[in-house]
Order: sequence, then structure tokens, then C-alpha cells
Amino acid sequence: MNVPRSSGEQRSQNQVVVQNSLQRDLARFERQASLLELSSALTHEINQPLTAVMGYAQSVQITLRNSETSALPACEAIRQQIDNLLEQALRLRDTLVHHRLSPPRREEPLRPVDINAVVSDARNLVCDEFDEPRPRIELRLGAARATVEADRMELLHTIVCLARNSVESMAGNPTPLVTIETRMRCKDQIEVAVSDIGVGLTASLSQRMFHPFVSNKPGRLGLGLAICHRTVSLLGGGLSAEVNSSGGTKVRIVLPVALNQG
Repeated sequence: MNVPRSSGEQRSQNQVVVQNSLQRDLARFERQASLLELSSALTHEINQPLTAVMGYAQSVQITLRNSETSALPACEAIRQQIDNLLEQALRLRDTLVHHRLSPPRREEPLRPVDINAVVSDARNLVCDEFDEPRPRIELRLGAARATVEADRMELLHTIVCLARNSVESMAGNPTPLVTIETRMRCKDQIEVAVSDIGVGLTASLSQRMFHPFVSNKPGRLGLGLAICHRTVSLLGGGLSAEVNSSGGTKVRIVLPVALNQG
């Protein structure tokens, strides 16, 4: 005999289905975003010394050309080697450009997204990532019904990443607490602040924490915050970090309000 589920049980089951779907979508997005950021960062890191090598080689070419001994066989041999070096350097540069991954073209335009709904989803996802006892994440949602024009998954990933970092920074703390607050900074800007009471920031880390390959966690590539910074910048916003007044770190996201609220 089948016992009909109560409305509360049905609602709880639906929430689990939605939560699992969000987790899968977020995991897929994180893999794709990390690959794109890694490709971009590696290209940038290789291009800088490559450009320097090409500049030095060209300087040697000019020096040899203007030298009184340029006609000597030894100079001719060196000149040929420098030409070969430049040829290979140019080939490497072209290869980097050709194989660099580009972000996929958006299939749909950005839409107004309820910032408080995204923050609530982010809190639930982060709590589910950790074993019992689950982290304590308090929400202070002050930007009622405020929306921003964004890709919902990109924005969700950004807030999840910041909240996850906050939780991890408090490992070993007997009373860990993360606070996510939304508020209107002015009539056309929304702020999302993620605060913790963790280990805080060093001066050197605070200046570089949104750069690729910067991490204070062993075994991490240091791409998450770089992806967050790129996402927020592309939305016309800003991302900053500071030492929290009560200890720990506060990271602020500032985004423009959607012109079409709704």
C-alpha cells in the first residue's frame, strides 16, 4: 500500500532534487572556468619571458650588423643562430595564440538576477560541501528584491567560491562563522560582503590574491579568486578584500543594479 506523501515531504524532496542539480551545474561550470583561466594565465606567463627573449635576440642582431667584425665567419654563424632562435620564438608565440582557449559565446543575453536568491543558494551549496558539523553561515539580506544583470551560474560560483574560502580559512576554529550580507550602496549599486573570523590577510597576499596562481593553500592552483575577479569585472563591478574589523577577512563584491528590475 502506497502512503501518500505529505506536502512537507514532497517539498523537501523537490528541494533535494533542485540542490543536486545545482551542485552538478556548479561543478561543471567550475571545471570549464578553471580550464579557461589556466589557459589564459599560462599564455600570459609564457608570453612575458618570450617577448623578452625576442627583444634580446633582436638587440644582438643589431649589434652584430653594426659591428666591424660582422663579415667574419664566426659572426655570420652567430647571426644565423640568432635568426633561428627568433624564428622558433615567433613559432611558439603563434602556437600559443592559436591554441589559447576562448570563453564560449553566450547563448543568451544577461538577465536580471535576484541577488538574495543567489546568496541563499550559495549558502546551501557551501554547507553541503562540508561534513558535520556543517559550517555556520549567517545571511543578512538587506537588498530586498534587488537584481543585477548577470549569468546566474557565474554569479553563484563567485559567491560560493568566496564563502568556501572563508570556511576553509577557519579550519580548527571551535566557533567558525561566515556572514554574507547584501545591501544597497546607493540607488544604482549593490554590495555583497562575505566576512569570516579566520586567519586574515597578510599585506603581500592582499595585493595579489586575485591574480592567477596565488594561493596560501598547499596543493591548490590558485585560480578560484582569479575567476571571481574576471566574472565581477565583466559585469562592470569590483572585487576587493580587507581585514575584517573583528578579525579575519571581508571580501566585497560591488555590482551595478539591473536597469530593468524584475
